[in-house]
Amino acid sequence: MGNLGVAFAKLKDFHEAIKYYHKTQEISNEMNDKRGKGDVLGNLAAAYVALEEPTKAIDYSKLALKNSREIGDRYREATALFNMSLAQDRLGKRSEALKLAKEALAIFEQIESPDAETVRQQLAEWQGES
Repeated sequence: MGNLGVAFAKLKDFHEAIKYYHKTQEISNEMNDKRGKGDVLGNLAAAYVALEEPTKAIDYSKLALKNSREIGDRYREATALFNMSLAQDRLGKRSEALKLAKEALAIFEQIESPDAETVRQQLAEWQGES
């Protein structure tokens, strides 16, 4: 189910992706799969960012952040912070977006994730607009 959601997201059909993410969320909850739960929460947050629904994106990012910290998953923690930064920016809260993106970047750099480059590029864009 989750992979179908990801496939629809790659096709930019975020409404369909969200349907599959919610089904995946139900399964993860039933199985008490915290890692799977973290994945789906992050995917939901990213989908709502793409749909320009920043409030929902922030809600799911906060849940993903809490989950990732509970299970000690630094990659998903950084991803949640970055998704939240994108949503905050869409709400016109650039200073909060910058703070969250910098937190995400620090973690991505610490764990040597290639996603650090995406965050660096976003920070450069935001700082260039300021």
